[in-house]
Amino acid sequence: MSQLVAAIGDIHGRFERVEAWLRELEQVQGRKLGLAIGVGDLETFSAPNAPLRKRTKRTEPAEFGAYARTERKLPCPFVFIGGNNEDFAALHALQQGGELAPGIRYLGRAGAAELAGVKAGFLSGIFAPTSFERPLELPLNLELARRAGHFRKVEVECVAALDRVDLLLLHDWPRGISGRGRGAPPGFWGNTQARELVERLRPAWVLCGHQHRAWAAMVGPSHIACLADADRADNGLLWLEVDGGAVRAVGWGLSKQPAWRSGEPWDPRRAPAISPG
Repeated sequence: MSQLVAAIGDIHGRFERVEAWLRELEQVQGRKLGLAIGVGDLETFSAPNAPLRKRTKRTEPAEFGAYARTERKLPCPFVFIGGNNEDFAALHALQQGGELAPGIRYLGRAGAAELAGVKAGFLSGIFAPTSFERPLELPLNLELARRAGHFRKVEVECVAALDRVDLLLLHDWPRGISGRGRGAPPGFWGNTQARELVERLRPAWVLCGHQHRAWAAMVGPSHIACLADADRADNGLLWLEVDGGAVRAVGWGLSKQPAWRSGEPWDPRRAPAISPG
């Protein structure tokens, strides 16, 4: 039997909004979600002024605490990878993954998992040359927390060594997928390490966020879906119809109408209109 899966772009603490989206999506689709996936920058802080939260983020909501205290609950299991803005003090002890709240599970910094019957690989964080070959340190201050949002060479190698992946979760984009022409994102977005993983593993689908912009592209046989942040559902949420370990259809936002079905082309014309910011 097929499953309905939702992917969410950078949440940045706005969990109540995401909860509302997921519940509305279930109503629109007329079925329960089997799973929701976050592609990083959830910011699972309980308070806006948490000591290790970046100062630039402290004006944004910090709604995770209600879920950690079981005062609120998402309508389906939720798994996520790390971005570059996270509660790294909490995530440091869960480098191989673990539950942060009932039904909300961090996958870890790098590795593999089976999600809704699909073999998935994942890499948390973004690239920074100053951190790539440095050991990961306990984030005792804001600077070390910032560096914790950078993936390491050994983590990239871990993902590259996977035998087979049908879904790849990344925070940042693979380099070189922006295309050309008016309205295309800048060509320098993304990183080469992510691009090399896509080319090596050749997953059917790649989900990513970070740049706060929706986009659709192909790299070889891989369908790349870039999600905007959780500002608007129409470009920050992507639903996937999964059957037999493969994605059969995808759609944007809270629409029941697929943007793509198996066998159809996948390119920027399949992405929604871009919201500012």
